[in-house]
Amino acid sequence: MRDYKLNRRKFLGFLVSLPISLPTLSTFGYVSRRLLSPEESLRKMILLLGPWSATEREKAEDFARRFMKARHAFGPYLPESRKLVQGLASRFPAGTATIKKIDLRKLPPEEQELLMNLTKQLYSFIELRFLVSNEPPWGACQTDDRLRYTRAPKLSKL
Repeated sequence: MRDYKLNRRKFLGFLVSLPISLPTLSTFGYVSRRLLSPEESLRKMILLLGPWSATEREKAEDFARRFMKARHAFGPYLPESRKLVQGLASRFPAGTATIKKIDLRKLPPEEQELLMNLTKQLYSFIELRFLVSNEPPWGACQTDDRLRYTRAPKLSKL
């Protein structure tokens, strides 16, 4: 037990003697994760909320890129709600694929509202509705025209 206290004191003495810098603090876990830019945060939220599987990452990236170029699409979120978007995006770990469930009870009301509005907006796009219902892309021919209106859409994506 006594050796433990001596080793601990030496280690703490070593830490105190280090020059304080951002890399040093982040090495020891004293600095929180870097916040993404508002645009990166919104892009991350689009990728998280979308219906894409891990194999459809390229489609997801393409959709997010086009969404971020359309002023009318991202206008309700940036620049007015940039802090809110950044805060919401920081709640999810980097590199996370599509989220299956989000517990809204753990989020503040403003973030809940932003999340719900973004989700409604994303799934209102024809492209995503066709993807969710497993229909061919907009403008592509249906594979089974004869029985198209007699069967429900495939539910394999849900």
